[in-house]
Amino acid sequence: ITSDEMRPYFKTGSDLNIPIRIIGATASSIQSCVRVKSNWRLIGEFTASQEGDYTILSIPAATTATWQDAVAVMDIKVVIDGKIKHSETYEFDVKRSVKL
Repeated sequence: ITSDEMRPYFKTGSDLNIPIRIIGATASSIQSCVRVKSNWRLIGEFTASQEGDYTILSIPAATTATWQDAVAVMDIKVVIDGKIKHSETYEFDVKRSVKL
């Protein structure tokens, strides 16, 4: 199995929702987006909503439906008091169809 076969995938035309729980901070913001890895073109920006203790980052299915097959990179940064306190980068395959 190659590393490409182990990379997670996302099927286009689905809502992309990511719950994040920030503990111990009252004033924070989350900066996040999705780019195509080959040319770093922006394909989606997350909106944030609050549900209880969680911030839900979302990109609607109407946006993801336009995505083409590619390797994508998602960046998430948690900013507290104007400073980046946490940063994560995730790489995944964008698939227009999925074989079962």
